[in-house]
Amino acid sequence: SDRIVLMNAGKIVQSGDAETLYTAPVNAFAAGFIGNYNLLNAEQGKSLFGPRFQGKLALRPESITLLPAGATRSEPSLPGIIRQQQLPGNVIRYQVECEAGLLTVDCLNRSASDLLATGSAVTLAVARDQLCEVA
Repeated sequence: SDRIVLMNAGKIVQSGDAETLYTAPVNAFAAGFIGNYNLLNAEQGKSLFGPRFQGKLALRPESITLLPAGATRSEPSLPGIIRQQQLPGNVIRYQVECEAGLLTVDCLNRSASDLLATGSAVTLAVARDQLCEVA
């Protein structure tokens, strides 16, 4: 299909192609409907990414990069601890505790050596262009 219409309680929430619905959800319902998103409230968003964000932020798990603890990059970054890991196939899904709470992070599973142990300290880096403010 070229166009998807997402409805909630009989009302159109968002319409567009699949990529738009996935990468630019208009609200928390749309973000939760297609894929797994980390939803940050306005306070968390402002403290982590600056005052330009006034509402909820949707952050896809695959748009967070895991780096060694203490690593720095030009993107916003914060320290975290891996609390859980899952291997649902070609992706390693981590639950990482940080000042924003518990965030889901998806990384490509290239080999067994890519698996980080529960309790490992990491740095989470987030590309600013991957942050999506939602209603």
